[in-house]
Amino acid sequence: MLASIPGGGPASVVGQTGENRRVVSWVQKAYTDVQQRHETWHFLKKDLSFPTVADQQVYTLTDMSATDLNLLDAESLRIYQTAVGVADEQFMVEWDYDSMRDTYQYGAQTPGRPTCFAQREDKALVLGPKADATGYTIVGRYWRTPHALAADADEPLIPNDFRMVIVYRGLLKYAGYEAATEVKTFALEEYGVLMRALERNQLPPLRFGGPLA
Repeated sequence: MLASIPGGGPASVVGQTGENRRVVSWVQKAYTDVQQRHETWHFLKKDLSFPTVADQQVYTLTDMSATDLNLLDAESLRIYQTAVGVADEQFMVEWDYDSMRDTYQYGAQTPGRPTCFAQREDKALVLGPKADATGYTIVGRYWRTPHALAADADEPLIPNDFRMVIVYRGLLKYAGYEAATEVKTFALEEYGVLMRALERNQLPPLRFGGPLA
């Protein structure tokens, strides 16, 4: 064991007390910490797909079956006529919500094929124009909210080769609680090495913008 925990540590995440309960909590929080370090981890990315409804302009996270949506990949949104399929697929253009509201939520509106979208403060999507009765499917991608380890069968989303980063992060919490300086020094070094490796493997590559003039 990396930490001198009596009894070898908890055998389950459920029903623990005392030191074992603290260990479970440290590991759970450590996993959350790693996920929250970056919003755009590859392992947090999910596919998005939902149908439009005639005359409906606003789609909540529940409407989109994406209640765990944290950050939308705005460049990934596409739309196609459901009956035609992906041969009809077109990219959608992102607008800021105020412009969308002033253009497509002002006065009488004529339904049509949505070509643009905006995201409200509650992360709902607003389509412009609102969909007609043709029937469309909107697809895209998003980064999910942190995933929790709540049951014995739960596994981290982090790839297997990097999962020890959770252990080292949890060990830092143990070291802080126990004021174990040597353990903290060891955990910091191992956590740093593995975190950098995880970032190289699981973050989008850096992109440089075009010239300003």
